[in-house]
Amino acid sequence: MHGSSTCGQGLSERPGPGSNAYWPEADAVGGIWGILPGTKFDGWLVLGVPPEPFVFRDANDFSWPRAQYGPAGTVWAFTAAQILDRASGVPVSKLAIIVRAILRKLGRIPGSVVPFFWVIPNDYTPREKLMRWILTTVHGKVGADEEVAHTFKWRHTTVENGPLSGAELQAFAALVRDRWEAFLTAGPGSVQPNDLLAGTLRYNEVRAAYLEQTAEFQPRPNYIIPTVYAPFAPGTGIGQGVQNPLPYEVSCCISLNTNFRGPRFRGRSYLGPLDQSIMAADGLFDNGATGLIGQRFWNAFVMGVTDNSDFELHVVSQKWNTSAAVIGCRTGVVPDSQRRRRKSQKELYAQTGGVPMGTYALGA
Repeated sequence: MHGSSTCGQGLSERPGPGSNAYWPEADAVGGIWGILPGTKFDGWLVLGVPPEPFVFRDANDFSWPRAQYGPAGTVWAFTAAQILDRASGVPVSKLAIIVRAILRKLGRIPGSVVPFFWVIPNDYTPREKLMRWILTTVHGKVGADEEVAHTFKWRHTTVENGPLSGAELQAFAALVRDRWEAFLTAGPGSVQPNDLLAGTLRYNEVRAAYLEQTAEFQPRPNYIIPTVYAPFAPGTGIGQGVQNPLPYEVSCCISLNTNFRGPRFRGRSYLGPLDQSIMAADGLFDNGATGLIGQRFWNAFVMGVTDNSDFELHVVSQKWNTSAAVIGCRTGVVPDSQRRRRKSQKELYAQTGGVPMGTYALGA
């Protein structure tokens, strides 16, 4: 989760690879900071000169390497000495010219203030006026009361916001179903992903709808094509774990990454309930098991859908009316929990000690 501190309290500890705020492309020292005290905005403060090639403030040019510079609002702070160090090896006669060129490309010619700052402007983040995507949900049941659902969003690879027929949507739902089954049973090897899922899990259908959003902060998207359904065939979409299942709250998180940082550019899918065979020592998942899940998920499901259709997996931000293509996924060994997204198991507590409420009369 993003941490925050008010401006002036200094840098927080740089997030490591296990953090959702990890920014592997930034090799400078960084931290998370609050633009104004009391605000909910979390951004990045990076100490150092931004990496080359430097970019111009052209809001229409989205080809520059955003992952190297950070999203809109990222602040780069650097000193004159760091600028000179960047220009080391340049003949002295040309040094002043090179330094001015670097600062000019960063959008600011500073005076005597040190350190200098460069802030990624807001117009570097593209926003769409119209955005359409296919929403798919892989739905399953665990026994009579529990349900699981994995939601994925897809956009056309070449024709953004194009038309789609009901028959095309139905065919896409069937493709997602078939590729999910391919993920569950993907080889090679003696262990498949469905061997790590509880034997009580039964996926029953894939639901798909074609949605449209026309403005930021739109409360709900518009349904261009209502939901269609693609049922799993009997005997498919079944967990094959043979041991007792782990508690239903325990899940394996598949973290979806795009090419950009920030909450609007990442997604997660939680796989479960899980079989006990996924566990290793010290209460952690087996690294080989979670690695297998991630690899087969990416190759058999994500790429399987993309290679057999005109759509690719996206992380869609309805709040900001933007999306970005998913380019990879990560898995870890620390068990995750998604209780807030599951139907709570009904519980009838037994009195196992003392006496129940109401045993003693009031005022006695």
